[in-house]
Amino acid sequence: MVCYGKNDTFDLNTNLSISFNSVSDYIFILNHRGDILSANNIVLDQFQYTANELCKKSIFDLHAQNHPIHHQCDFNTFVLKSSDYCDCPLLSKQGQLIPVETIFINGQWNDKHVIIALSRDIRERLLLEKERRDQERDQLLNIEEKMSSLGRVSAGIAHEIRNPLSTINVYISTLKRLFLEKDNLPYDNQQYFRDIIEEINSASQQIENVIKRVMDFAKPNPPKCKVVNINDCITDGISLTQGILHKTNINLKVDLDPNLPPCMAEAQSISQVLINLISNAAEAMKSIHSDKQLLIKTYTSQQLIVITVSDNGPGVPYSEREKIFDPFYTTKKSGSGIGLSISVRIIKDHKGTIEFKPSSSGGAEFTIYLPIYES
Repeated sequence: MVCYGKNDTFDLNTNLSISFNSVSDYIFILNHRGDILSANNIVLDQFQYTANELCKKSIFDLHAQNHPIHHQCDFNTFVLKSSDYCDCPLLSKQGQLIPVETIFINGQWNDKHVIIALSRDIRERLLLEKERRDQERDQLLNIEEKMSSLGRVSAGIAHEIRNPLSTINVYISTLKRLFLEKDNLPYDNQQYFRDIIEEINSASQQIENVIKRVMDFAKPNPPKCKVVNINDCITDGISLTQGILHKTNINLKVDLDPNLPPCMAEAQSISQVLINLISNAAEAMKSIHSDKQLLIKTYTSQQLIVITVSDNGPGVPYSEREKIFDPFYTTKKSGSGIGLSISVRIIKDHKGTIEFKPSSSGGAEFTIYLPIYES
């Protein structure tokens, strides 16, 4: 595009015109007052001006009002001071702000002094920078979330170990006091010492169990899968929790699909997941005095084996639902809070998923999805 305006006239030869209009940057040819004398075709396309309209404009008209160019009494002085690129949006005919970086260059064109404004569209660069900032922000949030989770894990481990450790310290202090007061040693009461040793041993075993659970969670062994009937795994899990169910007076209802297809799984691990879910439900329903209901059901849906465990307990508060699968998160007065996180890991190891939602009775419902075995 070649346009003529104001009182100056420019002639571009054919070769220069081809080069002028082949570049992707915006090129403005200006006189010493900043009037637009010529511009390449991409300027017309992007800024939606005709050649005649643009030649009636100055570079001031295309810059936003906050650009320092508007505060210069002499355009040539401003150009001399502008030795580097400056970022400022240009205005299209429709008022759209197009972010660009611009550099002003003094030059000769057809033996006449001109100022060339080279403006590069930086919309794509700004978009990439925004995406990068968003990614960095997400990474920081992810790190913050992991650190928060690590804090909860650490607090859980400390809490689990502190209680039995306090018991050990109390009984060790008792033994120390008794042995220091030799005259008061109850030699005739061996059972007394046996009880102390048993309490220390029990507390030590609790600590060992906590450490074992942490190690199992941190470095899980891959499941040794074979073709199983998931209903059998569930039945085994239920049989191992009969004592809990009886003690808490829970009315258990089991609805297992007799035509359930086979699944590739480690039976013991699936049974452990059921034990964890049943134990959690029993603990949750301790606080209710009405009829306690627990429903365990299996069926198939969309080439998946589905297991649901639902209760009519108090449920999980909305604010806590995102945390229930976190390691060591628990609302129970006793317990490690690692059962659900281990269950999630087991199901994931079986290429399945586990989800939570409120049950129809307002309690908790956990749904497990496992792939059907295809021989």
